[in-house]
Amino acid sequence: MPRPTQVPVRATVSEAWALLRAHPARLMLPLFVVAVGATAAAEGARALAYLTVFADEPLLRPGDASSVASNRVLFVLFVAAALETLFWLVARGGTIVAVARIKSGKPVALAESLDPAFTRMGGIVAQGIMWTGILGGLLLSLFGAILLPYIGARLALGTEVLLLEGRSPVGAFASSWAMMRGRVIAWLGALSMALAACVVPAFVVVAALGFLVGGNREVEIVSTAVAAVLLAAALVPVVAFLTTVTTLFYLRAKEIDGGQRTA
Repeated sequence: MPRPTQVPVRATVSEAWALLRAHPARLMLPLFVVAVGATAAAEGARALAYLTVFADEPLLRPGDASSVASNRVLFVLFVAAALETLFWLVARGGTIVAVARIKSGKPVALAESLDPAFTRMGGIVAQGIMWTGILGGLLLSLFGAILLPYIGARLALGTEVLLLEGRSPVGAFASSWAMMRGRVIAWLGALSMALAACVVPAFVVVAALGFLVGGNREVEIVSTAVAAVLLAAALVPVVAFLTTVTTLFYLRAKEIDGGQRTA
């Protein structure tokens, strides 16, 4: 009788939830310390810039078609957003390592979970650039947009492979592509189930934070920064949960394929 090759969806999501409840500090601290810290720094810099050197510039409001900004403002905001995104990816890497260590029976402290992510930051950046190119290329055509969920699922374990197996960015994507063969539906099912559990709480938080933003220009600048940091903090459990689901999916797939659980 052939060995089963499919990763159990419900069991994986349930285990991720149980793991997050049992080890909330180990799984969420990398995100709180690094990611929320990066958001606070980026929003603080943005607010300070608008209050000083960009005091005469109109505020750039997302979703506001009438909102315009000069090239220098756009450049500063782009650099801040790029750095913030990088540190969120590194923080997520810390959670990946923490999950793998807990599953191996050797949980580690915050610094030890973050060390592989910072050590391999170059690889994380390379994967981010590759993701941007892939997404951009796919979204240029309708056919590519249709293929996006499939290709995204086949490459979904790339960061896990990068950090836990020490592969190169390209090799990590290649390994993820091979590992996810025949498991795309299972992965999309696990992701959908995890996201469904987060929709209502996320909607409530976003709606509540929306009431904080307003007032005159100075008040709006400060309140927008505060709301962004609070939103980042509220997203930590969500990102930790989704990351735990992904990492457990990777570990289960490795075990099913005959490999050893990564420690």
